[in-house]
Amino acid sequence: QEHFHWYNGYIKRLIRNSDRLLVHSRSVISEIEKDLQGDGSIADLAPLAVDPDFHNPLAAAEVKRRCARIGFSGDFILAVGKDYPHKDHATLFRAMARLPKSVQLCIAGTKTWRKPGETSDEIMTQLGITDRVKWVQGLDDEDIKALMQGCKAMAYPSLEEGFGIPPIEAMALRTPVVAANAMSIPEVCGDGAWLHQPGNDHELEMYLRRCLAGGADVQLLIERGVQREQQFSWRRTAELTLASYQKAIETAKN
Repeated sequence: QEHFHWYNGYIKRLIRNSDRLLVHSRSVISEIEKDLQGDGSIADLAPLAVDPDFHNPLAAAEVKRRCARIGFSGDFILAVGKDYPHKDHATLFRAMARLPKSVQLCIAGTKTWRKPGETSDEIMTQLGITDRVKWVQGLDDEDIKALMQGCKAMAYPSLEEGFGIPPIEAMALRTPVVAANAMSIPEVCGDGAWLHQPGNDHELEMYLRRCLAGGADVQLLIERGVQREQQFSWRRTAELTLASYQKAIETAKN
């Protein structure tokens, strides 16, 4: 708590003393105004993009080989990130508990949250899914691509993101995405993902079942995802960033 209050005060001071603010989503501008009492009118938007290498998918045989080496050979759902509460892995765990027992969950991240009663291990044990969830670390870029290509869907139930690159990385690799309709996520994903209400495990379960079943609606989602991801580019990010710097310089001159 002490660290949070110090950091929150530090950010507020930075915001009050900046000539311009560079952000990656409109939702952050809203957060600046509502939560940090800052001036949203000096905020400039520069959305992010994916590493160009994500436009070069791995061959099917390489995907299969890498996934098997990591420990996945059947149907699995992919999630990313540490298990901080705002990542809301708990909602995904509850949805997983009702999916077929043959379906596994891969989480590219670490278990770090230690508050009694809220740890991932406690929640998974209560739901009886400990043996169906595997946490993996130390992955290289090709491993990440293989998992994204090999999974049935990427689940992104996070409640708070300033941008959120993983969903559009998955879209670039033609992987269906199911994400929470929270903060920047709908702004980034657009119609390229199926969005569930934050914390609604039943709605998340429904969309994951559709991804597992496949079919025309999933293929349409994939195509929308590809088109959505193509709307982001690092060139545009750089141009908008430069424009923000120029505004800051002009403000300082005045």
